[in-house]
Amino acid sequence: MAQITKEELADMINGREYRREIRPDECLLASENHLVVVLGRSDDYMNLCGVINDEIPAWDGGTAYFNEHGLLLNECDDDNCPHYKRLIANAAKVDAVWGPKDPDCSWLMKSDIPHATFDIFEDGDLYCRGLVFNLKELTANGDN
Repeated sequence: MAQITKEELADMINGREYRREIRPDECLLASENHLVVVLGRSDDYMNLCGVINDEIPAWDGGTAYFNEHGLLLNECDDDNCPHYKRLIANAAKVDAVWGPKDPDCSWLMKSDIPHATFDIFEDGDLYCRGLVFNLKELTANGDN
């Protein structure tokens, strides 16, 4: 297995074109190294690739929550589920910001999780500032 850091993977992805952000072999490499790539897709999804592969609905923005085991999902039918609220209270999070002013792009991924950033372009314009983080760097109590 080849070793790669979040910074090295972000450097590889940086500058690529929308819809060609990351190749399948790079997603596998990310997975083998416990890395999660987070970027905006279309106008309504946060896309996760690597050790976690998923799409999070994010119409007009959204938030994904993580712990050291992976993505935290609300399995209740109620958006105000007290069990889910307790689960995410100490979780690490990534915010998908739709249409930020700084930088001027469609998507901005923001987080306090230790991460590296990369830029994705569409027809020469900045489309998304995404991020890469290492799931193993998250701690059991949510402190990063």
